Order: sequence, then C-alpha cells, then structure tokens
Amino acid sequence: MNPEATRSFLSRPPARRAFVDAVIFALLAAVVSVAAWRSEPVEDLLIGNPQKIFQDGEWYRVVTSLFLHADLHHLLANMFFLIPFGGLLTNYYGRWVFPVMGVVLGIFGQLLSLKTYPLEMNLMGASGLLYVLFGLWLAFYYRAESHLPRATRWLRTLGFGLVMFIPSQVEQTVSYRTHFIGLALGLAAGVVYGFLKRRDFERRNEPYLIP
Repeated sequence: MNPEATRSFLSRPPARRAFVDAVIFALLAAVVSVAAWRSEPVEDLLIGNPQKIFQDGEWYRVVTSLFLHADLHHLLANMFFLIPFGGLLTNYYGRWVFPVMGVVLGIFGQLLSLKTYPLEMNLMGASGLLYVLFGLWLAFYYRAESHLPRATRWLRTLGFGLVMFIPSQVEQTVSYRTHFIGLALGLAAGVVYGFLKRRDFERRNEPYLIP
C-alpha cells in the first residue's frame, strides 16, 4: 500500500474569475491616476494630506489617495503585485478577505500613516494596501500549510518575506513607513483570522497517496 500524505488546498490552481475584483481595483486606480495626471486641480482634490484630512475634515482623501499614483511607473509597480495577490486571496479565502478585509485594512493603514506625517506632507498610492495583502498572505500561508513541519513553514514564510519586503534601494519619495504599517496590519489580522478559521483550513486540505 502506498503511504498517504496531505496536500494543501493552495496547490489547487486558481480560477480566473477570482482576479476580477483585483482587476477592477486596478482599473479604478488607473482612471483616477490618469485624471490627476491630466489635471493638477484633480490631483490636489484627491491626494492624501494630513492638514486637509485632520483639520479641514476632508476624510474622503484617505480613500481617494489609495487610488491616486504619482506616475505610470508608480501605478504599474503597485498593480503588478496587487492583482495577483488580491486574486489569490479571493480565490483561496473568499471575497471577505479580498476585497473587503484587505481594502478596509488598507484604508485604516493609510489613515494611520497620514496621522504620523507633518501637516504639509502628501501621501498617495496603494502600496500600503499591497503590504496588507502581503501580510495576510504570509499569515494565511503558515496556517494553510499546517500539514508541514513548523520549521519548514517558518523558513518558507521568512524566505518569502525577505525577498518581498527588503528593498533593493532606498528612495526618498517612497513611504516605507506606510509599507510597515500595512504589513503589520495584514500580519495581525491574518494571524487572528487564520486562528479563528484554522479548522476550516485543515478541512480543506486533502489526503493523497504517494506514488
């Protein structure tokens, strides 16, 4: 008799429809960004600015600044990762995780980051949301691969984290603070949610015979 092992549900290929919500987010970000590039008043109206938000009460900017990007490179760099990670989270964990939980945490992270900056500072882009998704994926991966030894899961999780989170160069225009806040929120939410859903994760894994 062949020995039996366990295969994670993450080994199943994702469905194409799972990426629809992430693509919609990317398209909205493109529309908002292009509109801002073509009109400086539009950019001034949408950008995240602590003074406009916390003193003037223009709270909508916390949301609009997520979609607004400085240029095409900034937009493509964020969407290049947001679409696959958003789609994978939707596919394996459902829309409650992305877009709902991811976007809510992304907005909250944007708010926290803006709160730490001087009143005249501007903030834009979805990188904080992107790092929320990274954090969620890492926490969920560790929980979903529960059939593997803990040391193996830790090494794989740490290896992915080092590749994704350590920048190859430091740029003054990049808000690494926002990245850290997003990552911390994603990891914290992922650990808590993963713990609450641990039985469901284990049930979704499937046994198979080793050839």
